[in-house]
Formats: sequence, C-alpha cells, structure tokens
Amino acid sequence: RKSLRSLLFVCLATAGSVVGEPFVMTYWHPSSNWAYQIDLTGYYIDGQYIYPDLITRHLNAQDATKRLELEVSVEPAVGKLTSLEIRDEYVKHLDQELGDMMRMLQVKPENVATYSVGQTAAVSFELAGSGKQAGFRVRWVMGFLEHDSTRMVVQLSCMEQRPGDKERFDSLLAGMKIVEGYQPTSTDNLV
Repeated sequence: RKSLRSLLFVCLATAGSVVGEPFVMTYWHPSSNWAYQIDLTGYYIDGQYIYPDLITRHLNAQDATKRLELEVSVEPAVGKLTSLEIRDEYVKHLDQELGDMMRMLQVKPENVATYSVGQTAAVSFELAGSGKQAGFRVRWVMGFLEHDSTRMVVQLSCMEQRPGDKERFDSLLAGMKIVEGYQPTSTDNLV
C-alpha cells in the first residue's frame, strides 16, 4: 500500500458535491469503452486523491449530518477475481485487514453478513469495543465491483445507527455500476 505522503492531492469543485443535488460520479479510462459510476446524491465530497500511478483514485465524502462517512477507491485489481471473490477474500482476511485498527481501538468484528445488491458484492459488519472501549460500536458496509483488471471499493461507516440506515446503505451500493459502451463527457474522472 502506498502511504498518504505519496498521494497527489487534487481538490475538485463539482456542482454535484452539494448535498441534495442529484450527482453521479463517473470514473472512466481513455483506453476503455466502459466506466464505473456511483450515485453520490446526498453526500458532500471532502476531497479526492490521485495516486502517482494515475490509475488509483480515492474519494472521501460524508452526508449532511456528518454521521455517515464514505470512501470510494478505484484501483488496479490484484489477480483475476470477480466482485464476489474479492468480497469473499476480504471477509476471509477481515481480522488481518482491520488488524491495526482493531488492536488500537480494542474492537472486533461482529454480525458479519455477505450479500449482493445489483452488480455489487457487499459485506456488512459491526466493530464492537471491549475493555476500555466497551460501548464503542461502528457499523461498516463495504461494496466491491470488479471489471477489466480494476476494482471499485466503497466503504461506508457510521457511529450512531438509526432506523433506515440499511436501506440507505443498500441504495448507495445499488448506485455502484459498470456502464458498458460508455460515451465520455467533459465531467468524467479519468481512471
């Protein structure tokens, strides 16, 4: 993994980054005839990062209440795995993936569930605190989408769970798409 120091920070002002306006973010590579899209309506974009490889992109966003934190990554895929296989590998190594955070916060994953929403393979779980961190609970939902040796990974987390969150999470995951035969526009983000 590349460190944050090696990131090239790019702040993009887009009209769709205003909460409440319909906004679909598109990631497209000039050598392809397809694109990733994700519906970010209702989220405010904090920032976008482009790695020096000019392929890997990272976006941070949050909802109007600042209760829901969202991260979107588009990156080269490792191996030739489907979206479901990428998700299942992540779940199989969940303790390893979350290792540093779990040790630092004294948390462990609970209520792990795998499912699919549209084209997206998803996993949801809670990080529950123990010891000094008893009472700490974060809901985490991740979506995985793979196509043509790249993948889009979405991470959504919230500290304070409320009724309707699952539907909201699933709506976001359903908004992750691969669009074949995509015709680029001037507002696309190159992958």
